[in-house]
Amino acid sequence: MKLLLNLVRKDFKRNRVITTALAVFLILSAIFMAGGLRVTGIMLSSLNGLNKMAVPPEYVQMHKGDYDEQAFADFVAQQDYLEDALVVRMLDVNNAQIICNGESLEKCLMDNGFGGTQMQMERECGNILDICLFLLPDSASHEYEQHH
Repeated sequence: MKLLLNLVRKDFKRNRVITTALAVFLILSAIFMAGGLRVTGIMLSSLNGLNKMAVPPEYVQMHKGDYDEQAFADFVAQQDYLEDALVVRMLDVNNAQIICNGESLEKCLMDNGFGGTQMQMERECGNILDICLFLLPDSASHEYEQHH
């Protein structure tokens, strides 16, 4: 250890400017790394909190066309591993018809759908898409995966 300290002292006496600059950069990099870790920790914590508040569904199924609402309600009632289920009606819009900042979203791989009331969607005369959202309790997620 004494040998290492002697080397640092001798190097500092010979090249004060370079050694000081290196020390400053090392200290700055440590500060930036600590700040980045703090921001990452806060972001992860806030995302976990958002997931707890938003209660995102475990399973989403998109269906286009007619379906039997009673059969869906019966299915949900028969499955004891489902905590809740919801059908959301959405207006399916072709990406080529959406223009953002003067450019079409035709090359975008993500489908775009817009939610609203039934009357709004019937006025728009677009393709109506039904999205089924299923919420599984934590204990049932593992049971569901084993059965399917």
